[in-house]
Amino acid sequence: MVKDLFPSVSVRWKLMASFIIVFLVPVCLLRFGVPFWLTLFIGILLTAFFSWYAGSRILGTIDRLLNIAGKQSKSKTANRSDGDELQTLINTFDGIYNELEQKYSNPSKPTPIDLDNTSVEQTLLMPDPSRRISFNATLATGQPAMGDVVIMFDHEQLLNDHQIHITEDDAKELFEQVRTLTLEQLKQLSEYSKLTEDEKGIIEFQELLLHDPALLEGLNVALDEGIELIEAIQETFQGLKKRLQDSQNQYIAARAADCEDLEKRLTTSIISLANPELDDFYDRVHEKIIFCQQILPSEVVMLHRAGVRGIISMKGTASSHAQILMKCFGIPSLSCIENFYYRGMDGVKVLLDTRAHKLIINPKSVDQQILSRSITQFFSDIILEPIHLPNGEAIEVLATINNIELDATRALGMGADGVGLFRSEMTYIGKAELPNENELYAEYFHLTNTFQGKPVTMRMLDLGGDKLAGFQTDDLEENPSMGNRSMRLLLTRKDIFRTQLRAMLRAANDHTCILFPMISGWDELIKIHAFIDKQKEELIDEGYEINPNIQYGLMIEVPSLVEKIEDFVKDYSVFNIGSNDLTQYTLAADRNNRSVSDYYKYSHPSIISMISKVSKVYSQAGKRASMCGEMAYNLELLPLLIGLGIRSFSVSWDHIAELKSAISNINIEVCQKLTVEALNCRTQSEVEQVLGNYNPWPEGY
Repeated sequence: MVKDLFPSVSVRWKLMASFIIVFLVPVCLLRFGVPFWLTLFIGILLTAFFSWYAGSRILGTIDRLLNIAGKQSKSKTANRSDGDELQTLINTFDGIYNELEQKYSNPSKPTPIDLDNTSVEQTLLMPDPSRRISFNATLATGQPAMGDVVIMFDHEQLLNDHQIHITEDDAKELFEQVRTLTLEQLKQLSEYSKLTEDEKGIIEFQELLLHDPALLEGLNVALDEGIELIEAIQETFQGLKKRLQDSQNQYIAARAADCEDLEKRLTTSIISLANPELDDFYDRVHEKIIFCQQILPSEVVMLHRAGVRGIISMKGTASSHAQILMKCFGIPSLSCIENFYYRGMDGVKVLLDTRAHKLIINPKSVDQQILSRSITQFFSDIILEPIHLPNGEAIEVLATINNIELDATRALGMGADGVGLFRSEMTYIGKAELPNENELYAEYFHLTNTFQGKPVTMRMLDLGGDKLAGFQTDDLEENPSMGNRSMRLLLTRKDIFRTQLRAMLRAANDHTCILFPMISGWDELIKIHAFIDKQKEELIDEGYEINPNIQYGLMIEVPSLVEKIEDFVKDYSVFNIGSNDLTQYTLAADRNNRSVSDYYKYSHPSIISMISKVSKVYSQAGKRASMCGEMAYNLELLPLLIGLGIRSFSVSWDHIAELKSAISNINIEVCQKLTVEALNCRTQSEVEQVLGNYNPWPEGY
């Protein structure tokens, strides 16, 4: 009966009402002349009643919980043996938690369970070798892989389980020891051959932080105030991360993740020094599948070096450095698993179906066919020779190269017809020091030599906007996307322009094109070519031979260039339509700003009209207009681009095979019909509807 009194009212309101009643009733009784002794008696009765009610509800609830706990736990009795019932409750459930940890952390002794009456969550807590379960993942990299699970230490759990109480001078001495150790580790990582320049830039940024006087001074001040070492590191880095995250510049804001990576490196190293048993983790992960809550970039590199077979991360984003690294290294990985609890999974066999974005626990023999089938399918899609449309028209599928060492050979192996866009700025991003001419020449020559006899288009530095080099971070602009970027930057920094241009001219062969980004008209082109002529003369005077067949090209990104496109046909050989920047500048929608993402659409009628104009003008002149950026590998828009006359595409190496296969199967007549309708549309929704009304693919494709 007691539990039915005021069942929907919060406990706090019940207690407040009780205190008010106990106080007000005696006051009212005295005010109306009730004798004091009777008023006191009534007050005591009210107090006893409400105490009995509260005790019945609270202690009754505790009794029921303890009864449930008593059925589940052998180590704790289900009665209120302690004077404090709440403490008894805490002790009981601590005991249950410890029993679960001991019982299910040993995979060699799986607990028998009733599979017919067990939920998925219970099964995950009690892995059984006879039960196959699959889960969906949001992100995936690499090819499918299978192996036994090793649970990676959780950073937050480490901090909770291994408290380090050290302050002041002892803390400063230990931090300096850890800082020196971390700098040595970062130096070793930076020398790792498979890192891209961007990843090396991350490491250099962390090295700079460890030498930053302001950061070190802030830490010392915290330690002088008596704050413990790990807490002092966390507080110091928290302020730095906040400043980075608040930056309007996307590149600077992205550095917050690198800052967090370094913070966790330092605190983990401190704990490891105090607990040597943690150091052998990377010795146990060879050919294993790693499960973790969230993976850090530095941990990806360490795991790759240790020969890990795959990585499962509960959290992650497509643009995170860790995700990029796993893709770069080709590590099989799944991230953002739905409804999954991985504790107690040590030693369990799992399969990472990266193509279907599925994690399969306790895979059966039929699942293992995914491994061989995916590899066979992957290589069967590769078309090494140039492709043609069904009507015989030749199509170029070129490679977009970010990192020459990694991407060039991969692209060539996937059947790239040449290099449609080499993003030379990747050598500069994140680096504190500028590369010299000979370093750049060696890099550029490696590219042209790898694609000997094939077209190679090298773009001059396209720095600015969301791409900044180390030397730019002190000179941020309010609107960098429309500021001093690309060729504008090079014309103001002639030293950088000269170094890169000389390296490109020296490395160029008969099939090389030098591409100028973000050109808005003839005024800057006149200055650019005057500078080029001067550098050619200097190189020839120094004894270098400059290939007379070097071509020059333009990035079509600024609407003013499209408006006067006919003026440039005769003077330039290659024209790359930069779909990303052309869209953002035409529609006045920053591609990095989520709040205007609804306005940033490749299917906008104005974008289609511009592409049609550029393609028509240059195809009539017999010159190449190549589509690059995200639009180039969007298969939904491919029929439209083919219908608009685009016959050259530049995409990353992992999209080449798929794009070649799609183009060789497309129906050109259907593409032309849908394009006629799309060009007459007034809204992007109408364009998308037109695309949905036509199917240019053969049945079953």
